Amino acid sequence: CGTYITEIVDIKVSHGKTYYVVKNGANGFLKPVLRRMLEGLLPDMDGVACEPFVTEDDDYSICVLSDSAETERVDIVGHLCTAADVMTRDIVVSKAKIGDFVTFSNAGSYAYSLAPLLFASQPKPEQVFVDE
Repeated sequence: CGTYITEIVDIKVSHGKTYYVVKNGANGFLKPVLRRMLEGLLPDMDGVACEPFVTEDDDYSICVLSDSAETERVDIVGHLCTAADVMTRDIVVSKAKIGDFVTFSNAGSYAYSLAPLLFASQPKPEQVFVDE
């Protein structure tokens, strides 16, 4: 349960690749970042064995909240000063602009508690409970 929502704070193109830079990547929702790291170390990764860091291959549904009808292939990365702050690579999403939001479904209870909230003295992401 739970949805992690973060804002696109920059869009960069380097060597023909487009990067959506989001606020509070690893320091707001660490699980997808840990997944990227573990994939390189454990190519035959069993998600259950890596819980609570990784669960399944399709842990999250990722959506860019944008008015654009166009799509593009991007990497979604956090704004921290580390190359490890990669939330997802090579994903096709709605074309975005700075200020649009990205959502990650199934954030669950670990979104906030596993994240290095104070890394580089960044502001903590907010937690909001919605009761419908």
